[in-house]
Amino acid sequence: MTNINLCFSNVTFSYSTSQSPIINNLSVTFQNGWTGIIGANGIGKTTLAKLACSILFPDKGTILKTKHDLYSLYCEQETEILPHYSHDFFNSSDNYSGRLRSILQIKEDWIHRWESLSYGERKKMQIAIALWKNPDILVLDEPTNHLDKNTSKIITESLDTYKGTGLIISHNRQLLDKLCNYCLFMDVKNSVLRKGGISEGLKQQAMEEKNKIREYNDLREYYLRLEKSTAKLKHNLSTKQKSLSKKHLDKNDYDGKAKVDAARLTGKDKTAARKYKNILSRTEKIKSEAEKSYYKKRIIEGFTLPGEKAQCNYFIAFDEGIIEFKNGIKMYIPGLSITPEDRIGITGDNGTGKSILIRYIYNSLTIPSEKVIYISQEIEENDILKIKEDVAGLNRRDLGKLLTVIYRLGSEPERILKTERPSPGEIRKILLGLGLLKSPVLIIMDEPTNHMDLPSILCLENALTEYKGALLMVSHDHYFLDKITNKRWEIIYKGKERKLQIM
Repeated sequence: MTNINLCFSNVTFSYSTSQSPIINNLSVTFQNGWTGIIGANGIGKTTLAKLACSILFPDKGTILKTKHDLYSLYCEQETEILPHYSHDFFNSSDNYSGRLRSILQIKEDWIHRWESLSYGERKKMQIAIALWKNPDILVLDEPTNHLDKNTSKIITESLDTYKGTGLIISHNRQLLDKLCNYCLFMDVKNSVLRKGGISEGLKQQAMEEKNKIREYNDLREYYLRLEKSTAKLKHNLSTKQKSLSKKHLDKNDYDGKAKVDAARLTGKDKTAARKYKNILSRTEKIKSEAEKSYYKKRIIEGFTLPGEKAQCNYFIAFDEGIIEFKNGIKMYIPGLSITPEDRIGITGDNGTGKSILIRYIYNSLTIPSEKVIYISQEIEENDILKIKEDVAGLNRRDLGKLLTVIYRLGSEPERILKTERPSPGEIRKILLGLGLLKSPVLIIMDEPTNHMDLPSILCLENALTEYKGALLMVSHDHYFLDKITNKRWEIIYKGKERKLQIM
């Protein structure tokens, strides 16, 4: 029988700067094994992680653990600071620390040159130390963000050896499917724990939504029938009330007045009125039930990204040969071209030159820049200021379109546009919204999913799947590329030789 280590019971938590709770009346039980934490930016995933590790404490409710002395560890997304216990880890002579150093390919000198390590190297060491400490509860915040396929695979295989209660905040669907026994889908009003990895959880979510919509439609149809009956009763009651009135009678029509009095004495008017009142009350009740049953998901999916197919044979063509970039990097390129029908995904390990290649392609294009959306992996401060100026200069119609895209990508547009410093994911949503105004023929994006939450990624997938123009995408997210592209380029790097292969 599975041990239960962690149970949230009616937990509510608010930050002092918040107008409403970020976690509201949450009840969920986390069992041994990995549970994925899924939800939009700002929904409370990191807050939940810190509550689980007793870094934060609930305002209301309780967080129950099977033992009072459970050891919990939170691995944050950032890797700027050398992890705690680093020296103990390297100085340890136990077999487990040595095995972790071997599996994760950690070198002895890393502890002495932390500042010069890549993000992937730092993340591997952070996770190795977390596993070595063997906590009862381990929480990881985006453990594979920015990492290439091979590094992600190594980390995933290492995490698969963990035997405690683990929570993973991630948008990496391959990781979630590989490790997770459950996924918690967080929502403002209703967070749901579903069995299986993310793919199975999304299938369950779609089925639940379908059932909710069916239930709503059945109740709505019943309500409309009742409403029709109510209108008929109201008409009959009005006609009956008129027949029981003496206003239409001649003042000397004593027989007619006597008949009206006799009808009133039988209480027929009161019976009809009571019947109308009852069915009206029932109608309103069914209407209320229908409204409650309607599963109104946050509208973050299904927006269309307007675009058009270019009227040309190709955007750019390369002869076979070696390209030397400005920084001295050389790359072998086979004869290739990018056509208006192409939807290309570029993959390769970190440091192979993917970003350099697409920047080179973008700068070599001959089509007008206003017909191209180009979003780089890192956005500089000056670029952010320019983006905010572009937004401020929009007319009302275009601003409305921009706000719609941001909202449908899972963020509050007014909050994002008012904030002094939007997050990296929010900046990309603004750029996509601005790109929407161009009706582009080509979209180039470098690691677009790195800073986005999973609901936003799914939404972006749907939009780019329907997009009519050409795509050039760099991404480690193979689920994402499989959904939206029809060609794959891979950069192979051995020694000093970089080679682009068409898969």
